[in-house]
Amino acid sequence: MGYRCLAELQASLAIAVCVVCFHVFVAVRGMEPHFYDQSCPSAEPTISSMVQNYYNNDASIAPNLIRLLLHDCFVRGCDASILLKSTSGVHVERDVPPNLSLAKSFDLIDQMKDRLEEICPQVVSCADIIAIASRDAVHLAGGQYFELLLGRHDGMVSRASEAMSMLPDLHDSLPRALQAFQAKGFTTEEFLTLLGAHSIGTTQCSFVEGRLFNYEGTGRADPRMRAELVEELKSECGQRSGKRVALDQGTPSKLDNSYYKQVMQGRGVLQVDQQLYLNTSGTNSGEELMEHLVERYARHDFYFQTFFQHSFKKLGLLDVLTHAGEIRTKCYKTNS
Repeated sequence: MGYRCLAELQASLAIAVCVVCFHVFVAVRGMEPHFYDQSCPSAEPTISSMVQNYYNNDASIAPNLIRLLLHDCFVRGCDASILLKSTSGVHVERDVPPNLSLAKSFDLIDQMKDRLEEICPQVVSCADIIAIASRDAVHLAGGQYFELLLGRHDGMVSRASEAMSMLPDLHDSLPRALQAFQAKGFTTEEFLTLLGAHSIGTTQCSFVEGRLFNYEGTGRADPRMRAELVEELKSECGQRSGKRVALDQGTPSKLDNSYYKQVMQGRGVLQVDQQLYLNTSGTNSGEELMEHLVERYARHDFYFQTFFQHSFKKLGLLDVLTHAGEIRTKCYKTNS
């Protein structure tokens, strides 16, 4: 079983490298990579320049923008509903706790939209701005550059209750997190690849403290976490959960395969990270597949980068609007 699974995995990886771009680029009718070439040719250069300028002063904008795309697309699809502000006392997506830390991305997207409205009014959607900006964030952090399918429209509805029920939680176990992604149409491989975004960015100590001080009520640290990492994180976090720690203790500012190397060494910071690689010698086919993928990504950054590109493109196409919806003039409110 083990050898057959590994052989099939190796074959599928080799084939996928050849078909990734084609598979994603034919996925949605009405969208194309050069959507704004005629209507607003400076759209992508303007967005890219503004992301670059922000990144030069604050590299944390990269993981922030990547998470913005994920949190937008997981609720009602990639329609920029996460950007809408509350009106008439109605709570919206941006109000929920998992999105409160995205304020810098909200502000940057608003600035981009204001600039684009000066250049080509009511042409570029806020949903496409998010997609382009997050793609550039991936590239600036060390990932591959890739073209995007563009032509998204903006949604007109945003509900806090939907965000709370649909967004993945950093406290989630691996099975629960995988189930959330599978419900959105992602395969196990794509889920594991997107978790590689944890190669950059930080998390609040409150999401780690359970593993450090009282794992599952034992009064001790999670035995699957390396002892030296436990002490490092205890020193960084102390008893103050407001502090933040790097998700990747190897190369925390670079999107690369270091995340998977750390996981193999028992240095996964979040519970969901470490559960990717429990060294169980393949007690079931799902665990065996994930452990083989972790090992392959840890050995070959090229494979990780290639499949991250594929998975990220797929994320950016979740339930997009291409005819319904609108092109907002302000990203934080609908036109009517």
